Amino acid sequence: MFFYSIKTRENYLKSRRNPNTFNKNEIEKVLTDWFSNDLDLDKSKLTRDAKFV
Repeated sequence: MFFYSIKTRENYLKSRRNPNTFNKNEIEKVLTDWFSNDLDLDKSKLTRDAKFV
């Protein structure tokens, strides 16, 4: 899974015309996928109001 998320990140950044920018409409899904894959968290629990404790 970790390898997958690194590749996802690389592909996302490569797909950007300017890799130092991001699309605000896309980033929530991208971040949810990264956290879910890297930390093995349930995507349905990853909301804007979720907190790590």
